[in-house]
Amino acid sequence: MSIFDDLDFLGFIKQKLEEEIDFQEKLIENQRNNFYNKQLDYELSKELRMYQIWRDEISSYIQNKYAVGEDKGMKIADMLEYNQSLIEQNQKLLKSNKELVERIEELKLEVNLLNNDIKRFIWKLYNLK
Repeated sequence: MSIFDDLDFLGFIKQKLEEEIDFQEKLIENQRNNFYNKQLDYELSKELRMYQIWRDEISSYIQNKYAVGEDKGMKIADMLEYNQSLIEQNQKLLKSNKELVERIEELKLEVNLLNNDIKRFIWKLYNLK
């Protein structure tokens, strides 16, 4: 039996990818909050996207295994429950993405305000000389 036939293993891999995605998102947010670096942000975002692609591929593979009935013990009710859990996960991800977009917009405004404050401070400093 191949490890790719073991749905528990695939579920474990998917869970680890989701944990890595959460960590990566927090790392990106922390990086953006503390010392925004365009290149670092690009690299971290690229890595995050790679994890998301892997997770999506694993999810698709698992879903296809259920759909083609390779798991003989799978019942329609189990499939419906699994699909419902996928819908709930997608809704959570959508909500999380919306919150991230809102937070990014807030941070952009904060950065602009801070930049304006810095400019005013520097202008005052030079005009005092």
